[in-house]
Amino acid sequence: MGRRPAAWIAAALGCYLGMLAADRARVVVRGHSMSPTLLPGDVLLTVPVPGPLPGLLVPGRVVLVADPEDDAHLVVKRVAAVGAEGLWLEGDDPAHSTDSRRWGWVPRPRVRRLAVRRWPQLRTPLHRTPHHRAGHGPPPARR
Repeated sequence: MGRRPAAWIAAALGCYLGMLAADRARVVVRGHSMSPTLLPGDVLLTVPVPGPLPGLLVPGRVVLVADPEDDAHLVVKRVAAVGAEGLWLEGDDPAHSTDSRRWGWVPRPRVRRLAVRRWPQLRTPLHRTPHHRAGHGPPPARR
């Protein structure tokens, strides 16, 4: 009897992972905000965010987020920091990026998809630990 709930949990998890794998979407990069990692015309393979699972939205992860200024528009950004206020998102090219330096902290539910890989993977790795430039990054924590 004790094995039956575990089998249901395993089956449900398997179905969920199968649906997640089936919902891959290709997204074509349109702007320069993520240069040199992503260039206009690059194709990203993405999957939907599978709920509030810890450990998925970490610094260095590339995500597609509903633009805080236009819900119908998705933008590609890198998670630079995770805080109680939400996510601090930045483009890799600050000269061409509208990001948390303008928006502030972005609530986690605005993240719609996770970038899994660039297709084809030709240049730099997609996921990396972000490097913080002087004068950029999230504001200091309030005391």
